[in-house]
This record gives sequence, C-alpha cells and structure tokens, in this order.
Amino acid sequence: MDIIIKINEIHQLDKVQAVIRKGIIDAPADVVNQINALYANTEMFNKRLSAGMENMFTAWTDDTCVGVISVMKTQVQAGNRIISSILFIYVDPEYRNRKIASMLMNHCLEECKKCNVFKLSMSARFIEKRLICLGINHGFKPEGYIDVADEKYDSVILGIRP
Repeated sequence: MDIIIKINEIHQLDKVQAVIRKGIIDAPADVVNQINALYANTEMFNKRLSAGMENMFTAWTDDTCVGVISVMKTQVQAGNRIISSILFIYVDPEYRNRKIASMLMNHCLEECKKCNVFKLSMSARFIEKRLICLGINHGFKPEGYIDVADEKYDSVILGIRP
C-alpha cells in the first residue's frame, strides 16, 4: 500500500470532508462545533485553501483520503511574522500504526520552513496521548495548558519554531 501526501487538494474536498467528519464522531461537542464551523461549508473551505490562509496536508491511498492535518496561518504585524496553528489532525483508524501521521507532520513542518513560519502550535487534550506524542516526537515542546472548565486543566499547548 503506497501512501501519497498531497497539499491543498481542492479537487476532492468531499473525500477530505468525509475523513474530517469521521474524525469528530466521538469528539466532545465543542470540538464538533468548531470543526463543523471550519470544514462543513465546502465553499468557505475552498476559499481559505485557495487564498493561502490555510494549508491542508492529506494522505491518500489510491482514491481514498486516509489522513488529514490542517494548518491555519496568521500574519502578525510586529516583525511581519507568520504564526500557524494546527487545527485538525486525524488518521483513519484502519490506517493507523503505519506512520501516516508522522508523514503528514513531516510535510507540514517542511512547508512551514519553506513559508518562513516563525512558530507552529497545536493543542491536545490530555487523553489524546497519541497526538501529544506525535508533537513531542517531531520537536514540539509544551508551552502551556488550557483550562476548559471548572478550573481543571485538560489540554496542553505544544509549540515549535520550524
């Protein structure tokens, strides 16, 4: 099975959206709402990709999308720096343990270097151990914690300067 990584695949957004929907099936309501707001509207999704506001790295086997990393870019006025945030990472469970997430992350970091991204960050809930390990294994460092409810920290912020 060969895996091909594509960037900003706009011609098959329906297949990418199907993987994204699969990735939020068991997610908490706040995550589902955020991801639906970002990715359910195909026209807006396509505009963000086409305008360069977002990069989407997708993993494909034949004609099937099996993994996604989505990165939103922000231009910071001071110093004209680009700060990016990983908004979504998912690999279909049937294709896990094949280093697909690492392949996607490598392409993401490579593209960040090409685009002179000053900083790339991501957040992960403590229960998402695989995601936290993916970030740490690719050089991300813990930078803070997110207090979601009841003053109990349940997420970590990881960052890297590619």
